[in-house]
Amino acid sequence: MTLILLRFVIKKTQLKCNNFSYYFLILVFMLASKSTTSQVVSDFTTTNSNTGCGSLVVEFEDLSTGNPNSWLWDFGNGITSTQQNPVVVYANEGFYSVSLSISYAVTSDVMENRVYMYNVYVTDYNEKV
Repeated sequence: MTLILLRFVIKKTQLKCNNFSYYFLILVFMLASKSTTSQVVSDFTTTNSNTGCGSLVVEFEDLSTGNPNSWLWDFGNGITSTQQNPVVVYANEGFYSVSLSISYAVTSDVMENRVYMYNVYVTDYNEKV
């Protein structure tokens, strides 16, 4: 696309270019178009513990940079979300691959973490045996 635009500009303005000038203009066009696109980097964490008793409620927090405007979470348990900071219930303990896909304009990024959710069993020590 850059080459087509550059050839059009040179032809219409009847600009006389040697090879060096031509390649320099290509480089300028490429850098200018690349610098105007914001880069997004996906990142997330959980804001509470990944241990609990019975079903586990986990709050995820988006820490992405680059001002993303869309989010797609996959929590590895069949549940997805498009919220920025979702809350999810895990019914069973185990390993889950959690991924966050973000985008802004034409750029996007995906981060995937493997998380282990586990139950803590509380024993009543006052129970008579």
